Amino acid sequence: MRRIVNLTNGSIAKGILKFSLPVLFSLLFQQLYNTFDSILIGHILGEKSLAAIGAANPIYDIVLSFANGVGTGLAILCARFFGRGDENGLKRAVANAIKIYLIVTVVLTLLSSLLLSPFLRLLNTPEEIINEAYSYAIIITSSLAIIFGYNTAEGLLRAIGNSIMPLIFLIFSSVLNILLDLIFIPSFGLRGAAIATVFSQGLSLLLTILYILRFSRILLPKREHFKRDFSLFREMLMLGMSMGVMNVIVFAGTAILQRGINSLGYIIIAAHVTARKIFSFIIIPFSALSNTIAVFVSQNYGAEKLQRIKKGMVFVRLVALLATITITFFISLFAENIVSLVSGSEDKLLIDSASLYIRFVAPCCILCSYISTTRNALQSLGSKVLPITSSITELVLKLLFSLIFVPFFAYNAVIVCEPIIWCVMSFELSVAWHLKLRDLSKREQHSKLY
Repeated sequence: MRRIVNLTNGSIAKGILKFSLPVLFSLLFQQLYNTFDSILIGHILGEKSLAAIGAANPIYDIVLSFANGVGTGLAILCARFFGRGDENGLKRAVANAIKIYLIVTVVLTLLSSLLLSPFLRLLNTPEEIINEAYSYAIIITSSLAIIFGYNTAEGLLRAIGNSIMPLIFLIFSSVLNILLDLIFIPSFGLRGAAIATVFSQGLSLLLTILYILRFSRILLPKREHFKRDFSLFREMLMLGMSMGVMNVIVFAGTAILQRGINSLGYIIIAAHVTARKIFSFIIIPFSALSNTIAVFVSQNYGAEKLQRIKKGMVFVRLVALLATITITFFISLFAENIVSLVSGSEDKLLIDSASLYIRFVAPCCILCSYISTTRNALQSLGSKVLPITSSITELVLKLLFSLIFVPFFAYNAVIVCEPIIWCVMSFELSVAWHLKLRDLSKREQHSKLY
């Protein structure tokens, strides 16, 4: 119980920071072993293999982001019951989460296996790297039961305020992944990197399940909790699907943009995958805040504490601003050194292109953070359509950039694409957020009157 952070009472700042710091370190270690794959591949296998990872990533991201979105949606409902103090409701929610997990895993695994090869060709993947890209992606997508299972179990622990144990299991997984990379990549190439990822996450899933069985029995449903509860099942499925579809739309836009990048040659592909790996580290603090606010808003919504939700959102936006300033200063000084380290390349075009990307995008992280925290907060408050609308905006604009601007302005169009889109989406979500708060305030006043 000492590992559980109560987000419905006490200091808002202290609660958010105490919960978010383990989440931040979890994301850091997760990204470390993902990036270590790229570093080893770049140094050992060369730029073509690094480009193959870049070509495979959009497919992997789409499938995994949908699974993780569904898992996050399921955890939001569990957090709401936990914040309300409804243990029976929490157990019913977990039982329904298990049912939905099984259904989604089977469907996603079958679809990804059937569509993987056609999708690589649809993205205009160069012939010299398509086989390597397929060999990596097929192993990952065939193991979705493990990857989705771990993220769902981790989400359930965080729903009850426990962000410490997911960090501990992830540290174990990260260290193991790195050790296995050193063994498998020289022997099996890109397939070795995929095998190492799946095996290490499989052990993490096992440890997480054992921990829940022993120390978090509040999450263990009994037989009666698995009885058909169509109303709760439908609500959880709709919220999970809403977040899953939102994530898919976001990454579908990234995949469309990747198609334009693939036409620029494998050096630019390698430059972009390097830049995106670095960007993945840059946004870790903002992702931690986003994951934290989903649980914070869900628990306080269940506890009917609207004012606390408003204050929590103001606090995370202030933290995001300070993080953006710090990261921008660091990137402005060391961009080329970081790109060279991650890519393992001395190619001037690669280093210059990736450095320009991260220098331009870093100051815009405040917008990225605003978008992700507002989306998650809206989802936690029960909004299912508004966050998806912003994702559709992102998809359409990335399609326009890929078809119109990338052919004329090459990689420069890719660099400015997302910051411009983030400006549009921030405005859109700001309107949605204020409308939602106004609606909740009216309901709160009405309930006090009657």
